[in-house]
Amino acid sequence: LSTGDIVGLSSGAEIGKLELKYLLHGLEGSIAAVASDRCRSPFLVASSELGTVKVWDSLANWTEVYEWRSPGDTVTALALRGSVVIVGLASGTLVFHDLEERRCMHRLSVSCGPVYVDVHPALDLFLAIGEDGRASVVTLTNEYQPQVLVSVRTGAFLTGGVFTSTPEQDAPHFTVIALERPYLIQYLYKPAEGRRNVDQCGPNLAPQLPSSAIQTR
Repeated sequence: LSTGDIVGLSSGAEIGKLELKYLLHGLEGSIAAVASDRCRSPFLVASSELGTVKVWDSLANWTEVYEWRSPGDTVTALALRGSVVIVGLASGTLVFHDLEERRCMHRLSVSCGPVYVDVHPALDLFLAIGEDGRASVVTLTNEYQPQVLVSVRTGAFLTGGVFTSTPEQDAPHFTVIALERPYLIQYLYKPAEGRRNVDQCGPNLAPQLPSSAIQTR
């Protein structure tokens, strides 16, 4: 809500009626983003436009368990995978938090402008989309160190992106959303044989990117 409150609703016993499940307070200003990982985590994460991130634990009667502030930098995206929170900032930085240790772990610059985030449904991969046209596939090492697996310069003003592969597919597809183009651009990330590259694929897409547009790390 614009008041900074989060309302949780669930379907009631009667069809068409909703019941109040929880009401969370504490964020100043409008809610900018909300994230959860119902399969792996009991936490709910939310952020305000003013740069405050808060975490609540559903197993502890929705007790607030973590807070982090980013003064002067707007939160543009949130993602949660298990006990790891990924915060996307307007400065183009991803900030990784460990909820088990209640601390900020790492920062990773992935864009020159606002960045948006998506989490793969099965693999420990994160998709970072920058408004400057760069799309990056990021993973965490065993030491929770963020690592960019591949980075693509699309040459477009991007407003979002998602993983579009199914959990059973070994080669993740991801699709980016370009503001000034009347179609989506889909890429196939192929980590086979020790090589990391990206192929553009799908019908009615933009012309093939030149090899100089694809950067691997």
